[in-house]
Order: sequence, then C-alpha cells, then structure tokens
Amino acid sequence: MGLFFFIIILIQIKEQKKGKRNLKFLRILIKNGNVIDGISDKPKKLDILIDGEKIVDISQKIDLKSAITIDASGLYVAPSLFDIHTHLRIGNEDAEDFLSFTKAAIKGGVGSVVIMPNTKPPLDRYDILKKVIDESKKYPLNFFFTSTITEKREGKKINDFKSVVDLVVGFSDDGNWVSDESIMKEALEKARFYGKKIFSHSQMQGDFKDPKTEYLAVERDIELAKNSAIHFQHITLKKSLELIKEAKKINPYITCETCPHYFWFTSDDENNDPDFKMNPPLRSKIDRDFIIEAIDDDIIDVIATDHAPHTEKSKSVGFDRAPYGVIGLETLLSSTITKLVIEKKMNISKVIKKMSSLCALICQIKDRGSITKNYYADIIIFDINKKWKVEKNSFFQNHQTHLLKEKN
Repeated sequence: MGLFFFIIILIQIKEQKKGKRNLKFLRILIKNGNVIDGISDKPKKLDILIDGEKIVDISQKIDLKSAITIDASGLYVAPSLFDIHTHLRIGNEDAEDFLSFTKAAIKGGVGSVVIMPNTKPPLDRYDILKKVIDESKKYPLNFFFTSTITEKREGKKINDFKSVVDLVVGFSDDGNWVSDESIMKEALEKARFYGKKIFSHSQMQGDFKDPKTEYLAVERDIELAKNSAIHFQHITLKKSLELIKEAKKINPYITCETCPHYFWFTSDDENNDPDFKMNPPLRSKIDRDFIIEAIDDDIIDVIATDHAPHTEKSKSVGFDRAPYGVIGLETLLSSTITKLVIEKKMNISKVIKKMSSLCALICQIKDRGSITKNYYADIIIFDINKKWKVEKNSFFQNHQTHLLKEKN
C-alpha cells in the first residue's frame, strides 16, 4: 500500500531569511484547523494566533487583519513532532551533517530532536558538548542533547555527570548496554540526584537476534532502577513489554519507546537485505502485533525513530559487513499515521501525543511539545487524505530506506 502524503508547514519562527522581515516580529493566524493540541483526547476546531516565537491565543474564532493568515480548513494542526531518539553523524558527516539532518527533520514534521552521544568523539565532556550545541544553534531546529553514561561509552568508568548536567536532557551509552551493574546502579542514582533520566540501550552483547539479549537486559535494568527514572529505548519484544508493564506498577518513573520499523515490519522482511539491518533487529509477527497493542494500551509511552543514517556505499557491502541502522525522520509522521491511525484505527490525538508532548515531558522540556498558550509555536499542518510514494530521490539523505521495500 502507499503511504499518505502530508502537507507540512513547520512554523520555525526563530529562522530569519535575508531580505525578508524578521520573523520574530510577525503575527501568524492559523484558522479553521482541526487542532490536536498534544493534551486533549480528540481534535477541536480552533484558531491559533502566533506572535513572534510564541502562541499567544487559542480560541474558536480569532480575527486579526494585520496577521498573516493560513486557512487550515479540512487539515490537522498539531505540535511539531519531538523525536526523542536520533543520531547525528558528527565526525562522519558523509552520512549526515547538521544541514541534511535539519532538512530531513523539517520535511518530516519534526521540530525537536534528542541527539544520542555516540558521535566522534563521544559527547562525554563539557567542551565537546558546548561546541556541538553552539553549532546546532545555527539551524532552524530545536536540538537537545544527551551525554554518555560512561567515559567514551566504554562501560568502564562512570562519566562526570556534574560537569555536563546543565547541557543535557539525560544520559545514555546508546549503542552499548552498560553491563557493569555497579556502574549502572551508580548512574541511576546520580541521574536521579540531578533530576535527569537514564536512557538505556537494554541489549546484552551476543547474538542480537536472540531475544534473551533484550529482555534479560530489560529485566536487570528494571531491578537496578527501583525508584529511579529510566527510559528503555527501541523496545522490540512482547516479553520485554510484559516486564515493563509490571514494573511500571511499582516504579512510576519508567518509560519506554518503540520505532515505526518495529510496528511495520517483521523478521520475515529482512532477507539479508542491508537496508533492514538494524539494532535491535526486526522480530516476529507476534512481537510486531503486540507492539501495536502496547502503543494503544500505553505500555509504550512514546514513538521515536532511532534515526541512524549511513551512506549508500556503506550499506552496499552485503548484510554481514553493513552497519546497523535505518533512517526515519522524513517518514516518522506519515508512516506512523498510516499504520496506526489509518490501518489500526487508533485515536489520532493519542498517536500524536506519543510523538510530541509525552516526549517533551520525558525530557522535562516545559515550553514545547503541545499547542498551549505561551508555548513556542512549533506547529505542523497536514492533510491526512493525500498520498505520497516513498522514493529514493525524495530523501535529503544520500542513502536508501527500508520503506522503499514496502510493497504497494
């Protein structure tokens, strides 16, 4: 089947263009849209007034002739998506740089992103983070960052949380599981002290296709977390989700995510195709179907891309030698709405919430993620009734996507 095409209007007020008025002084009025605010259980027909960077009024009827007016009749208006798990290839810019990443995000309706620290060098020190953050401010996208749990992500010595805590939304060794129990326990305690969350890549070393590498790691991390905040990344298994469901009854600070590829595809789709090589790998149909149920039942809190770009060349060397990872920014909105809302008939407000306000809540970002008065005007407008076909030349990245292989 074909994916649905979305007309995206991402209002990034902070961007300034040469020869045009400073956008910070513009007033924009969005009228007649079906507003998904990221909080309510169903859309409402509302007008939204934006003044400069902020939303200043939300009402059933607003008239202001001096404002630039966008007629959103018949369209959905929602918070721009907040992708809680992405990879920016700092140190390997042939695969992705700030510009291509920003273009891909905006095209996909993503306005805020959390960058994992597995860069070159890793984001484990203040000076490295500060340099990257300063660079990110040149682009019209809201970048948030994580630092490493251990120095250089080597799993041997805990990182200096105090020195970087003010620059990050959490700590992760993403790509590696912290196997040392004493280090992980200390990290959870320190993160709790500083009011931050540990983002756990819960997967033991070994044969990643063996389900035990995931659910045993999840089980151990649940035990260590006790009442500390922990976010389980890219969960793929029914058994892992059953463990998380029970753990949430005891520890309310546990959250977890999955990714569109895990509710679109199964291990039967892999066929030694490098474009389907990801970590964790695709799982069984039973796992895939349970993931969809777990999203609807709120066992899974949020949906993220785990956007992990590679060059086409690096993905063209055969399955065994190809790197792990797939892209997802440009298709996050369309693939998720198509599968969960159009096919599975989920509540669209719930689905959008899992890609916006709940992500901001996990990261403790208080002024983004929902359409709320005095919040930043990070807004998307989309048409759920228009189709588009995923094609290679439609992507900003110079590599393929697994979604090209979806049968029409």
